[in-house]
Amino acid sequence: MNFFTIEQPKPGSPEDRNGRTDSLPEEGFNVGECSRCPACNRPLSMLKWLPPYRVELQSWGKHYGDIAEISDNLIVSERFLQAFTRSDVKGLLCVEPVDVIKVVHRRGKPTEPLPRYFKAAVARSATTVDQQQSGYVWEDKTNVCPKCLFGKLKRYQALIVNEETWTGEDIFFPRGGHVPIVSERFKQVFAENGLFGAVFTPVEEAGYDSCPWEIRAATEY
Repeated sequence: MNFFTIEQPKPGSPEDRNGRTDSLPEEGFNVGECSRCPACNRPLSMLKWLPPYRVELQSWGKHYGDIAEISDNLIVSERFLQAFTRSDVKGLLCVEPVDVIKVVHRRGKPTEPLPRYFKAAVARSATTVDQQQSGYVWEDKTNVCPKCLFGKLKRYQALIVNEETWTGEDIFFPRGGHVPIVSERFKQVFAENGLFGAVFTPVEEAGYDSCPWEIRAATEY
């Protein structure tokens, strides 16, 4: 099984110029409690976004993006929802419409009408990152919670999924990981339906480093 991280296109990239849209929540939006680990009480999510769901959109490409935010929630177009519902893609929860209160066109206005957009929460899964195989380096490994598999993380080389733990979602936050991961099927449905607004990186290449100066310092000696 192939897995990928998902993110919005980088500014100036071909995917950005073809179809990227950013979503900004209305100033003063309502929030609730975040999700926490039942064992260590560590926050596992951002503060929960509460209704009303009102957003400002910024378009950057020739087309409106079908994904306008990637975080604990996705902001997705109606076209995205229709494609993924037909394909029975799993992992998006609590789908609700959002009100678009303003649209700013940064590089000209797309020719198609503005689509309807929706908020969808990304599932938090029991599917687990193989932290040893992924090259996780902790500030203090003895302080890593055995329940949520988190502590003070310095870096990792990849986000390898332990396939024996995969619970079948096509998009999910894995146990022991802090970014959304998608399945090969999610990526295929996105491409086959000509959707815009996301790029995919194989989890084997999805490295992260919060202390890059340590690596630079080590190579100087």
